[in-house]
Parts: sequence; C-alpha cells; structure tokens
Amino acid sequence: MKKLLLVDGNSLLYRAYYAFSGTGVTLSHDGTPTHATYGFLNMLVRAIENIKPTHIAVCFDVRGKTFRHDQFKDYKATRKPTPEDLIVQLSDTKELLTKLEIKVVEKPGFEADDLIGTLCGLDADTVILTADRDAFQLVGQRTELDLTKTGVTTLDIWTEKRIESEYGITPKQMIDLKAISGDTSDNIPGARGIGEKGAIALIQQWGSIEDIYDNLDKIKDSVRQKLITSQDTVFLSKKLATINTSVELDIRLQDLALTFPFKVNAKQVFVDKGFKSLVNKKSIWQEEAEKKDINLEDLLKTSFKELVIDWDTEFVYVNDYRLRILVNLFDGGLPQDEIWRGLKPLLEGDVPKSISDSKALKETLLPLGIKLDNIIKDTRISNHIGTGSKGLINDIELPLVDVLIDMQNAGIALHMVQLDKMADDYKTKIDSITREIFKIAGVEFNVNSPQQLGEILFKKLGLTAIEKTKTGYSTNEDVLQKLNDKHPIIEPILRYRKLAKLYSTYIMGYKKLADNGFIYTKFNNTGTITGRLSSSEPNIQNIPDEIRKVFKSRFNGGRLLGADYSQIELRILASLSGDEVMIDAFKNGRDIHDETAKVLGCQRRMAKAVNFGIIYGMSSFGLGESLGIKPFQAQQFIEKYFAQFPKIKAFLDSCVERANIDGYIETIFGRRRYLPDLSSNNPHKIKFAHRAAMNMPMQGGAADIIKKAMITIHARIKRENLKSIMVAQIHDELVFDCTPDEVELISNLARQEMQSAHKLAVPLHVDISNW
Repeated sequence: MKKLLLVDGNSLLYRAYYAFSGTGVTLSHDGTPTHATYGFLNMLVRAIENIKPTHIAVCFDVRGKTFRHDQFKDYKATRKPTPEDLIVQLSDTKELLTKLEIKVVEKPGFEADDLIGTLCGLDADTVILTADRDAFQLVGQRTELDLTKTGVTTLDIWTEKRIESEYGITPKQMIDLKAISGDTSDNIPGARGIGEKGAIALIQQWGSIEDIYDNLDKIKDSVRQKLITSQDTVFLSKKLATINTSVELDIRLQDLALTFPFKVNAKQVFVDKGFKSLVNKKSIWQEEAEKKDINLEDLLKTSFKELVIDWDTEFVYVNDYRLRILVNLFDGGLPQDEIWRGLKPLLEGDVPKSISDSKALKETLLPLGIKLDNIIKDTRISNHIGTGSKGLINDIELPLVDVLIDMQNAGIALHMVQLDKMADDYKTKIDSITREIFKIAGVEFNVNSPQQLGEILFKKLGLTAIEKTKTGYSTNEDVLQKLNDKHPIIEPILRYRKLAKLYSTYIMGYKKLADNGFIYTKFNNTGTITGRLSSSEPNIQNIPDEIRKVFKSRFNGGRLLGADYSQIELRILASLSGDEVMIDAFKNGRDIHDETAKVLGCQRRMAKAVNFGIIYGMSSFGLGESLGIKPFQAQQFIEKYFAQFPKIKAFLDSCVERANIDGYIETIFGRRRYLPDLSSNNPHKIKFAHRAAMNMPMQGGAADIIKKAMITIHARIKRENLKSIMVAQIHDELVFDCTPDEVELISNLARQEMQSAHKLAVPLHVDISNW
C-alpha cells in the first residue's frame, strides 16, 4: 500500500526552533546555530517511524510575495520577521533533507500549503504533518492531518470524521469558517464582530458564504448588518484562505519514494553538525558495510567499476576496504607514501573516481610521481558550491584543479638582491618616521600598539576621540583619516603604518618564505562564496605596486607578463542588463569611464569610482565618502548615471527582487550565492545583502570567465610544448613567466583565449603589460 507523508517544512521548523531553544543544542563546529535543524530532524524521524510512509515530500514557502499578496497587500503583514538564527538553519535543513534523498518541494509565488494541497492529489493514502491548522480543508477520505501538539513529541490526528464531529462542519467548510471568523496569524480580516462560534452556526445553517449572502434576509438583523458591512472582506478572506490544489508541479508519486532506513553515506553531514543522537540511532540507518582490512596485493587484484577514495590519519579507504597507515610500530600498517605508491595502478587507471578532496590528494601524489585522472566527483568542491549547475563543476571547477597545482608548483621567482635592498631602505624610512612621531609626541612609545597610540592622541595631545573600543580608543584607519587635519602627528602615523605593513607583510614575509629564490603560494579553489580564487602562504591577491619589482623571470632574458581583463565586470553588466548605451560604447571601443565623466561633468577618476560603485551597490553616502564629496552631490551623480544608462538600474533592482524571491542570486554559469541576510532584522545586514545581490552576477561571472580562460591557456601551453609558465591569477589578471623567444607568442595566446572564454553581448578586452 502506498502511503505519502507531506511535511509543512516551515511550520515544523518554526515549532522546532522554539521547542528546542535552550536545550543545549546550539552551534555546530563551524559556529552556525543548529537547534531548529536538530529539532526538525528529530520530529521528522519520529513521524517516519510512527507513520511508516512509503513516499515523502517536505514543502517549503519561498521567501517573497505570493499570489495572495496580489489579492491583499497586507496578507501576513502582522507576522514577525524570521529570526536571524533561524534563516541560516532553513538552508541547512534543506541540505540535510537532500542528503537523506527526501524530496524538497518549493515554488516561487506559492506557499507550502499550496504545494501540499496539490500533492494530495497523487494516488496514495496521505498524511499531512504540520503545526498549522490551515490544512484542515485538505482532510478527506484518503487524507489525514497530523498536528504537532505539545512541544514536538506528540501528534494530534485529525480525520474527516473527527472534524465533522468536533466542529459540526465538513473539512471543505473550514474555508468558509476562516472567511467569516478571519485569521489573525495570517492577517485575514473576515467579518468584523463575528467569531468562530457564530461563523460555525451560520455555516451549519446555510452551508457556505455564498449561500449565507443569498439568504441575508432570513438572518437576524444584528448578524445581517455585520455581514453586509464586511461582505467584501469576507469574500476576499475566502480567496486568501483557499489552498490552491492545482499548482503546476512536475512531480510524480515515484519521484517521492522514501528510502528508510536512510543510506549510510548521509551520516557524515550529521556528524559534521554534531547531531550525535541521530548518528547513533541505529534504527534509522541502513546497516553499514564495515570497511574490511585488506593488504595492497589483494586490493590490486580486486575489480572496481568506480573508486571511492578517502583518507584520514589512520586509514586510506578504497570503496569498502581500508589500508592501515603506519602511525606507530605497535599498530602495524604501511607508511602513507608507500600505500599511495602501491595504489598507483588504480589511481592512474581509467576507472571513474570519486574523491573527498581531489586537490589535496593530487598535491600529495605529485611528489610521488603519481597522476590522478578521470575524477567524476569531488566532495569538497560539490559541498562548497551547495546547489548549482553541474557544468560549473564538470567544465570549470574539476579541470581547474590541475591548473592550480601546476601554478603552485611553478612558484614565482624573487629578485633576492632587490628584496634585501628594499628591506634596508624601508627599515631606514620606518626608523626615521618613528623618530619624527616621537618628537611631535614629546615621548617615546610603541607606535604599533593601538592602546598606547590612543593614550598619546586622546589624552596627552587632547584630540577628540571618535570611537571607543573595549580596550580603549579606536585608532583605525578611518579614525586617523578623519583626524588628519587636526594635528601634525597624524600624517606621519599614517605614513608609518603604510610602510610598516609593506615591510612586515611583504618584504620580510617574502624573505621568510623564500625557497631557493622562489615563493610558492597556495591557491584555494573553495575559499570564497563569489567563486574568486584566494591564495595563502603568502597571499598574492593584493600585491601593492611598490612590491611588484621584487618579482622577476626565472628565465635568462625572460619577462613577467600580465594579461588583465579590462573592465570585465562592467562588460558583464552591460551584457546582462541589455543597456544599449553601454553596449554601444563597449562595441565601438569607447572608454566607458570617459563616457561617464562627460555625462556627470566630472574627472575620469571620479567617473571610474561611480562606475564601479554602482556595481557594488554603493549608497550615496558611501560614494560621497570615496569621492570626498557631500552625499547629496553623490546622489546627483547616481541619478545622472542611471539617466544615461537607463537599463542598468532596472537590472540591478531585478537582481535584488530575484534574490528576495529565491533566497539566492546566480551567475551566468549557475554559481549561486545564498543571501540569508535578506530576511534580517538588521537594516545594515539587509543593505549588505542587497549590494551582494547586485554584485554577484558580475563579480562571480568574472571569476568563472577567467577560470575558463585559465583552463584553455594551460591546455594550449602543454599542447604546444611551450616553455613559458602561467604562474599566478590575481583577480582579473593572469601572470606569465615567459622565455625571451615566447613573449609575443604568450601575449597573443593569452589575449586570444581570454577574449574568447565566453561570448557576451559586448567584446571582452585584455590588456597585456610587463608585470
């Protein structure tokens, strides 16, 4: 017998949020709140064990307006905003359900009730699990309603007979009941002055609100007057209260089949969240095939259709087998390098492979002379992307791994003599400025100490404090800039800080990390939510111009070349917005900053700030700060800008609108950025989320385009047996170390591949320069 369990996800998650507050389940290892997710899963597991469904779906509201808001703009207007620590748990809950292979159903413009009502039409005995009585109207011969009652441990079961017995009306007439009596939780008005008891009496006598209004002359005067004055709101309330049971959903019953007990491969995400009681609840998990100890010789004789490879400090795991790593002499096992060398035939074979972290494994295997190929899945990359295009993983992220490893291993050559000279020069300058600061202050102190500096500035010298911290006075960059004209000590302090940072972070940092005249950064492919690469040990993503001269080519007579996308984010903006003015400027090779400067009547540098400020959703206040002008002047610039490029504002507004509906924003390649702060109670967080929604299509799109270019350039350099090397990626720029005879060839190759990496409505342009 087919039994379908339909769960109101939002309703149960809210119930769990409040029921499990203060239970001790608070944060996971990464610092995110978990009590609502934990409570929800406990409720769901209990329901599955009790109800024993064969099929299941969990339905969620999609944030934003529904068709009911079009009928009544104040629908649900009295509801409090979603708590911030619940928003993040909403996406976590959906992720965990997906791991359990439980279908998550949501559709913009509709509520969970509508989706549940529609799915009730599938050919199965149905149980609705919710904390909300709105679903009473869906109860029927094959549909019962299970309400969560006290806390989350007990269920209150409602059938068609029970509703008729206790209310004296049918489930369908519950719609008419709400139409008359209203619903304060959803802000459905109903008829003023008629409560539930009076509404039930009317429905029992006449049947429906349509029949009631057809017989107004037979209803006593006091009630009749209330019905007459409320007629419009009563009929509106019936529309609002009626669950839509005909939503277009491409879902068949077989799509909702439940696998229970759950598959064991979903356990790890529960471990990561710290849900020990669920992990240890044996009855909800399929029996896990215990990993068998095996020796290398026998493992290599085993036939595999697919390899699943993972490792930890004790074992290397290959499918259902494990090889013990030699940790100490008493436990036995083999050294890890020996295990990997022994596995070389499998690792280099054509069998498809699923790896927990392909980049980390390739980095381990490369020094051992082992090449890892034919990877079809990388768990770390998949988890970092959450939901998105498969093409993003298969066409960009997986192929990029080899590119990044080759760049890491190539390193960048340093001009060590120049670095030593620069260290001496900067040390001399810093000492000189320090003496200057001491002279003005009239006392020696630790300039690097914010606490001591605060004492000097605001107590000894009597400057007015702008901000305070827990430990004293704030002396951050913004504070010092605002004080710059208040005292002669500020300017040398700002100079000191700039030089000290260059000296400690870059000059001395590079000296410490230099290895035979090279630095080897580590590129991180899962470090940012926008898709941009990050780097560490050292970070080379923000190298100041003054420092670039310490880098050199490894080849005698060679050159370092930079290939930089020109205004790529603005070009993506022009393409996505369809703004004819901006598209025409880019197509005809006109400088977009000059064009903007003419419109705004300002210098090019100011126009450039406006162009990029618009992309980042900068406010008039923020733009004014960056340009050194009043907010009202900056607002005039913004208004003039949108008048010149009329479709830009419409596009940016549409990004925010889509994010409000979907909860995320996508790039042209399907990379998603989820924005839970859109539902925050904090206006600053909401504004930041709006800016992120506006910027992600451009910033994330640019990141994906340059990754595509890196993959094709890397392949061509190998295919054409070139000696030159791609050594770094810094935002929109690629850096190449070129032999003397390949400088022109690499310049042309880089420009060609970067400009053809993706077709936009405007041409991509690349500037080549000495780096």
